[in-house]
Amino acid sequence: MIDLHLDLIAGLPKENLTRFKQTFDEVFNLGAKELQLGFLKMLRGTLLRDQAPLYNYHFEEKAPYEILDNDHLSQKDIQTIKKVETMLEIFHNKNYFESYLFSIIRSHTNQYFDFFLKLYDAYKENDLPFIGYQLEPIYRFITTHLKSLNIEDQKIEPLKYFYLKRAKTKPKLYFDKISDKTLRQSIITQVQKDTQLNQNKLYKNSIITSYKDGYLLALYQHHQSTLYFINQKISHSIKL
Repeated sequence: MIDLHLDLIAGLPKENLTRFKQTFDEVFNLGAKELQLGFLKMLRGTLLRDQAPLYNYHFEEKAPYEILDNDHLSQKDIQTIKKVETMLEIFHNKNYFESYLFSIIRSHTNQYFDFFLKLYDAYKENDLPFIGYQLEPIYRFITTHLKSLNIEDQKIEPLKYFYLKRAKTKPKLYFDKISDKTLRQSIITQVQKDTQLNQNKLYKNSIITSYKDGYLLALYQHHQSTLYFINQKISHSIKL
């Protein structure tokens, strides 16, 4: 399998916001692991900089000479694209959800630019930080947002798996864990039986939550996570 890393430049001559949206949707649909959205730079010595007056380009006076607007793309349009760039970086390029969130988005809509733009509005409404953020609020937010779009719980639930898998130590949870002592004992006993792991360590270092038609046990030790799926009958566990 080859990982695609693509670049998309906003602000090319004669490309307005409507056309850029179409281009963004087409490129995002390719499923690149990383889609780097950048803005045209009017670099010294380039033909485009010499031809800037033809398209009424305005750009920063100091390096990197990023464009501010032109005849086809207003400053407001640029700011709209920057909002999408911010959400794209957090919710796609960081690979927090591997490719799973991409698959949810693609099953929900093919208007990806508008999806990320609305995501930005919701993110800002929730007063979440754009830098220095923690993963738990990010996962909590995207789960709530996807539910608000009437996306089925069964499609959203696997985000639990990616959250628990990504953590290296027991993380703060945005979902409920299994607290029933009898059920927890049964699940830990089954995992211990199947893996020969130390039961005390399973108690101390694991998180158990409901997952699909069973349960998910995430074990944290040696600064890494190991996940096990246990069916509802608790007849066996599967290492994920």
